[in-house]
Amino acid sequence: MSERVLLISIVMCLSLAILIGGYSIYYTRIMSSRPELHVASSKFKRLILDKCHIVNETFYPTFWSATALLQTLTATALRNRLTNLEYTERELLECPDGGQVSLDWYKNASKREPDTRPVALLFPGLIGDSQSDYLRSIVPLIHANGYRVAAFNNRGRGGMRLKTPRLYCAANFDDIKLAIDHVREANPSSKIVSVGFSMGGMVLNRYLAELGAEANVNAAMLVSANYDLVNGTKNMESGLIDPLINRIMTKALISVLMEEREMLASANKGVDWDKLSGATSFRELDERFTCPMWNYATPDEYFVDATNNARMHKIRVPTLCLSSGDDIFAPYKYLPLDAPATNPFLAFVVTARGGHLGFMDGAKPTVPYYGDRLISEYLSAIRDEPDLVSLAERQQPQ
Repeated sequence: MSERVLLISIVMCLSLAILIGGYSIYYTRIMSSRPELHVASSKFKRLILDKCHIVNETFYPTFWSATALLQTLTATALRNRLTNLEYTERELLECPDGGQVSLDWYKNASKREPDTRPVALLFPGLIGDSQSDYLRSIVPLIHANGYRVAAFNNRGRGGMRLKTPRLYCAANFDDIKLAIDHVREANPSSKIVSVGFSMGGMVLNRYLAELGAEANVNAAMLVSANYDLVNGTKNMESGLIDPLINRIMTKALISVLMEEREMLASANKGVDWDKLSGATSFRELDERFTCPMWNYATPDEYFVDATNNARMHKIRVPTLCLSSGDDIFAPYKYLPLDAPATNPFLAFVVTARGGHLGFMDGAKPTVPYYGDRLISEYLSAIRDEPDLVSLAERQQPQ
């Protein structure tokens, strides 16, 4: 080996060592940390600290997939390899306008049999349904904790076709209220915990805020929800990678709309379907579809109406919110982290990394991921807590 080749080899090895060492320092000091906990000094805080042990642990995002994009896409890809969930009963719920939503019950959890076990009611995201990848990992875990589990399917999702020319949007909670009221009527003596993911969390948030103490659930959890759609949308339109994800998700939603074009067009709301098919961002899609269908003048008017950060003070059931600081749909600076200080029913757990619905950890990641384990611990704590109302009682610092 010539001296030149040897020198090049040494330089390359040193460069590689420096890169690995630099990334290791960055990973351990910046990417890996204990999550932030934002909660008032109350019994709710004590329950979280005592029962949700994972909030006291360092979250180590998968080191080879630690960025927001990789956390989001890799976690989705790996969970999509899980087998479909075994739902044994579907309840079809008729909406007042003639539309239809449904609840899929996991493993013989029939609502018709007398049963006082707690119920977990799960609301998936924008184009999700009862078989969404993030539900495949968490549903068996919740069921193993003694819950009966029902997953919600929006209009036109879960294999259903639209029966009326109405879909759903982030600012309207009529359909989830229908589902919650139905489950409560059938289970008057059971605890009901609702968990909303992504847009399902946004709609559930709106329901909890507008109903306040009249909400028909005993506790709730919001996972990767967007609390500021105005700035969240702007964030998805900036940078290099975020607009690409924006475009991919927009095209996925357009495909859903096109499947129901004939029914939706019968509403005669003036949607230009050819123009809609060319939309490349949520803003364009909302301008060309959501605004005319839901009677908004502009996308910004819709975004303002669907923003919940100014409504958080109205929530009156124990609600734990799990977010990642690098979520492109709801980045750290737009989270309402000051809300728990004035509302003891609220708590935020925020990880430094995790992407959108990712929260994947471990060198060789396997479910349940970090987010799944927190959901499981929280629901177990709610299951065992005899007096949920008192959780909002403030406590003096010791």
